[in-house]
This record gives sequence, structure tokens and C-alpha cells, in this order.
Amino acid sequence: MTVFLAVLIIVFDQASKWLVCSLVNYLPFKLLNGFLFIDLIYNTGGAFGILKGERAIFISVSVIAIIYIWWLLWEDKKRSIFLFPSRIGLVMVMAGAISNLIDRVRLGYVIDFIDFRVWPVFNFADICITTGVFVIFISYVLRRK
Repeated sequence: MTVFLAVLIIVFDQASKWLVCSLVNYLPFKLLNGFLFIDLIYNTGGAFGILKGERAIFISVSVIAIIYIWWLLWEDKKRSIFLFPSRIGLVMVMAGAISNLIDRVRLGYVIDFIDFRVWPVFNFADICITTGVFVIFISYVLRRK
């Protein structure tokens, strides 16, 4: 289940990036009456564009995080089924990190394209990472009660 979800996230993120890159001549275009734009940004930094051009740092941190999450998931197999929400969160974070790592290694930057104009441009992998962290946090809080 976890491998399937991870592969699904990675394939969807990479396919969405490929689609946006193939539409580069038509970008930016607006959706939802101008509330949302699809635009193509080559992000050489991290979240919010911090540490631009520090590719080696992001690759190293991503690899370490992916290995650590993989280890957590492996160890988690031996534990209770009640940890299911946190497993989903971990898979989402790991898959998002893998997909963005694919961009960094292959292209030297991450492709971002979802633009609300009031927030930095992001991609589906970023959504998965953020949602995964939120799911892990909520499952931890609920488990503590």
C-alpha cells in the first residue's frame, strides 16, 4: 500500500510537471476566474526560494530525509495498525521529496507551476510534503490524548 501510494504521488507530480512544460508557449494562463494561475517557474532554491543555487545542500538533505523516512516506515511495519495516519503522512512527505529530488538531479532545479499570486509558486509534490507533515502532526496530537 505504501509503495503504491508513493509511486502514484511521484508519477502524478512528474506527469503534471511534464504537462506544464509542454504548454510553455501558452503560459501563464488563469483558472477559476483569475484566482489561480498556471505558470512555469524554475526553482533553484527551497521553499519560498530560499538558498537559491544551493543544489548540493538540497540534494544531500533530501537524500538523508528520504532514507530516514524509509527507515521509519520499515520500523513502523512492526508496530500497531493505529499508526496508519502517520504512515500515510510519512509516505506523502517521502514521495514529494523524491519527486522534487528527481527534478533537482535531472534538471538542476524544481519545476513549480501552481500560482495563487499571493503565495510563492509550488507544485503537487510540495502539496504532498505539506499535507504529509500536517497529517503526521495531527496523528501525533491525537495519539497523545
